[in-house]
Amino acid sequence: MSSNCLDTSGVQIGDQGWDLSCQEFKVDLDGQSQEIDQDRQIIFNEVKENSFRPRAIFADMEQSPISEIMTGQRKSLYSKNIIEHGIDAGCTYARGFFMVGREIRDNIMDKIRKQIENCNKLDGIIYHSCISGGSGSGLTDNILHDLEISSPKVTKIPIIIMPSPNLQQLVVEPYNAIFALTALQQNQNPCVCVDNEQLYKNCETLDIELPNYQNLNQIIALITNNIIVGNSGCKSNSLRNLYTNLLIKPKIQFLQPSISYYNVEGQIMKQLDQNIMTSYHKADGIALSKALFYRGDFSLNCIQKQKYQILQTDRLNIDRSKIGISDRKMIQFGQLVNQGAFMLQNNLSIMGLFENIMKKFDLLFDKRALVHWYVGEGQDEACFHEDRYNLENLHKLYKEMSKEYNY
Repeated sequence: MSSNCLDTSGVQIGDQGWDLSCQEFKVDLDGQSQEIDQDRQIIFNEVKENSFRPRAIFADMEQSPISEIMTGQRKSLYSKNIIEHGIDAGCTYARGFFMVGREIRDNIMDKIRKQIENCNKLDGIIYHSCISGGSGSGLTDNILHDLEISSPKVTKIPIIIMPSPNLQQLVVEPYNAIFALTALQQNQNPCVCVDNEQLYKNCETLDIELPNYQNLNQIIALITNNIIVGNSGCKSNSLRNLYTNLLIKPKIQFLQPSISYYNVEGQIMKQLDQNIMTSYHKADGIALSKALFYRGDFSLNCIQKQKYQILQTDRLNIDRSKIGISDRKMIQFGQLVNQGAFMLQNNLSIMGLFENIMKKFDLLFDKRALVHWYVGEGQDEACFHEDRYNLENLHKLYKEMSKEYNY
C-alpha cells in the first residue's frame, strides 16, 4: 500500500499518520526496528536489514509544510528523494491544476511509479488532501488523473477534508470544492470525507479539552491507520472487495468514518454514531451500507450482537454490511486501547455537504466574484457552469436514492 500527501493539510496529516504507524509497527524515529512483524511490509519498505522507510510521497506547492517535516522529529524517517515542493498554489484550483501544479506533476508521478514498482502486490493507494485549497484540489486532480491512466486497476482511496458549513478560511473554497468533486466523480473512487467543524465537536467525546489543528490531524491519521490495519487484519479482505461492498451505485461514493475506542455492552454502535466525522449525519439519515472493523479483545458473541443490531436498525441486507476483526489493539493519542472499533458508512445524509457547497458557490458566482483569478490562470469560465451542474446532478441522484430507500 502506498500513501500520498498532496497539500498543506495532507502533508501535516501524513506526518501524524506515519508517527502513528511507527508506534503501531514498532519502528523508531530513525526507521529502525528489531521486532518481527510481517504486517509491517504493508506500508513500509525494508531498505536494509531492520531498517524501514515509509512507502509515501509528500508534496505541496508551498515550501513551509515540507520544511516543517524535514526539520521535525521524523526527518530521518523521510528520505529527501520522496519529497517535492514548488512555489505556491495561489489558493485556486486553476493555479494548482493548470500552472504551478504541472511544473511538479511529472516529478511527483515518477516518485509514485517507483513506489508502485517496489511493491510485490499493490493493494491500494491512499492519499490525503483538502479540497478547499489550490494544492488539495488542483494538484490532487492532476495526480489522480495520471494515476487513473498509469494504474487503472489499482484502488485509490482519497481521504478528503470537505468545506465545513460554518468554518471557512478561503473565500474561494466553494469554487475549488466543486471542481475537485467533479474530478472525483469522474474517477469513481471511494472517498472518505471529514470536515473540521465536526472534528472539533467530536473532540469532546474523544476527551480532548482544548483541541487544535494537530489534534484534528491526529484524528484523521487514526482513520487512515484503521483502514490499513483493519484491512490487513482480515486476511480475506482487499481494499477493492471492501469498497465494492460499500459502493452500491456509481457516484454514490462519498463515505463517512467514525471511531469508538472503548467497549461498553450495547454502547459501541451508539458511540460510533456520535463520532461520525462529517457535519451532516442526521438521525434519519439513510445508511446504504456499512463496514465495521473491531480491534482488540472482542468476543465473537459481542460482534454477532453488533452485526444483528446493524441489520435490524438500519435494515441493511447482509451483503451491504461487512465486519472485520483484528487482534491489534488501537493506539489513540499515544495510548494503547484494549478495545476499539472503526466504521465506514455510505449514508445519504452527506448530501447536506453538497447543498452547503452549492449555496456558497451561487453566492459567489452570481456576482462573478474572483472568477478572473481562475480565468487568468488558464481555466475556461464555462467550467464553472458545467461543474456546478455536475454537482447538482449528483445531489439529485442522492435525493432519488433517498426516496427509493425511505421505507
